[in-house]
Amino acid sequence: MDNFKQLYDLMVVNSATPRADLANGGFDAGAEFANGEALFYVNGNWEWSNLEGKGMSADQLHMYPYYCGVAGEEKVGLNAGTENYWAVNAEASEADIQATLPELDFIAEDLGYVTAEVRALQEGSGYPGMKVMQFAFDSREEGNYLPHTYPENSVCYSGTHDNLTMAQWFQEAAPMDISMAKAYLGLNEEEGLVKGMIRGCMGSVSKLCIVQMQDYLELDSEARMNFPGTLSSCNWTWRAVPGVITDALADRLLELPRRYGRI
Repeated sequence: MDNFKQLYDLMVVNSATPRADLANGGFDAGAEFANGEALFYVNGNWEWSNLEGKGMSADQLHMYPYYCGVAGEEKVGLNAGTENYWAVNAEASEADIQATLPELDFIAEDLGYVTAEVRALQEGSGYPGMKVMQFAFDSREEGNYLPHTYPENSVCYSGTHDNLTMAQWFQEAAPMDISMAKAYLGLNEEEGLVKGMIRGCMGSVSKLCIVQMQDYLELDSEARMNFPGTLSSCNWTWRAVPGVITDALADRLLELPRRYGRI
């Protein structure tokens, strides 16, 4: 805990940003880092495109793992970031690594800036990647999130904890994106737009499908789980209130998995 506190102090007490701004999210850590105002900040490889847009070049950036000093942590087998930040801990024996891996079900968070090298690494590992339905209908760019492109070895999400809820997406997404979703999935008001998106997830070939409870309940912005890159007091606070999990909802939860052979 003392070591964790020291890491926390580095990020907060010694931050280039005033604490009041940290508390309300009124800062841009990426810009401060890119402008040389901060020595380092904690983030993943998905942040690279933003840093590049702020003027950083590859030779100005180095990524490295850190440990909090928890007993046994130094023997953890895998650390991952980019293909250049994938390491098997030298302190772990080959026997330990091989004995551990069969007991763990990994999902590769292959979101953000994904290079050919990262994709090859993910596919070579055998771990399923993530397919987020909300990303499928971004009319600004092509991608591999449309369900007909999914490999079976993948996990389809209606949205992650960092996304808008599905109902909020229909409220805020660009009209072209919504039109594309309606045409692709045959969405209609009779079925319900959110229900139709969930149907699209369940009907995909992905071997696993994850749908947030907020999406089953068709809740909008007040039920969003997390606002990435902020210290918002709303983050991770949503809870399903008593009474919303009904027998009718339970029947709905069973309907699509049964239809598409998931149970």
